[in-house]
Amino acid sequence: MPIELIQTIFLYSMNIALPRSSRSLAMNLSSEHIYLEFCMRAFYITRNKPETFPKLQSQLLQCKFFDWPFLLGYARKAFHEVLTLPTGPCDYLYGDWFHGDQLCKESTSESTHAPMDPGLLANLIPQRMYPVGHVIGPNISRLNYLGFAYGFFIPEKLLRGPWTPEKASFLYSLVCLHGQIDLEGSLAGETAKEGLYDAIRQSCQRAVAALATLLGSKKLLTTEALRVAVLESGCNEYIVRHLLYNAQIFSTMDFHDPALWNWAKRTEELESPKGSWLRDRLRMADYFDLSWWEERELETKGAERLNSELVPLPYWGPGFNPLEVQHEYLVKIYGQHGREFECDSN
Repeated sequence: MPIELIQTIFLYSMNIALPRSSRSLAMNLSSEHIYLEFCMRAFYITRNKPETFPKLQSQLLQCKFFDWPFLLGYARKAFHEVLTLPTGPCDYLYGDWFHGDQLCKESTSESTHAPMDPGLLANLIPQRMYPVGHVIGPNISRLNYLGFAYGFFIPEKLLRGPWTPEKASFLYSLVCLHGQIDLEGSLAGETAKEGLYDAIRQSCQRAVAALATLLGSKKLLTTEALRVAVLESGCNEYIVRHLLYNAQIFSTMDFHDPALWNWAKRTEELESPKGSWLRDRLRMADYFDLSWWEERELETKGAERLNSELVPLPYWGPGFNPLEVQHEYLVKIYGQHGREFECDSN
């Protein structure tokens, strides 16, 4: 049978098992062109029906070829298509994302509806994470054209170390798109825990941000992660903030853990500010009073860039603002992580 016909059958069938049935079929169907075309059909073409194909998309993400460079390549192709042939309102009105370098003093209606340049995926920032006084620039990002379905699973290969900037960016992007971990059909929960410990030890804040949100939304973020961050790794403030902020939502950590308080006391006796800083944050988290931003970070209103190295929380949703949200709201949005957000009309 001609290769062209085999490829046509494969693309029309959308049967991912076909190239796995024989070595010859795998060879005929293993090319960058076929991979991209198949993903365009599994992701991009379904973008106006986000409930479609989560199982197929999860299987594709597990494939060896689907790495960070491939995601960027697919995003560039989808971006070109949506600019050339926009076919529905969803091509204009979705998502609240922008790039870290794209803050300015005003935005336009034209920029508000523009899809995001895929070259900016490496530094995604949810729109509502910036404090009051910081307004969004003229390149507001839109990501719906990527077509990720509600309920897709993040592959285990992205949940473990060693961590590289590419792997961390890939994982962070998928968490931003509301990817989930498969707790019932795999060991992804335990893999994510070990991956979090590795990310803490490597000081890979972007991976910590993603994994803390994934594990926190599933009530799997435990005191052990905080012990690794403090007792083993010297209490990196940004990493500890990610852990505490996520853990306070469902109270999954022991904020009175003696080992942590003893470390804070010893460190304070050595006249290091980290001791009192940790003690205060543990108290805040215990009372669900830990704000996302530190006071010193809120003193930069009007500046073009926020004076903080903190990687933003990889979440966005209707009305979400860490400066204003209450406990009940955070519990609700975390409970709905990975699904279409529903909020009360009032």
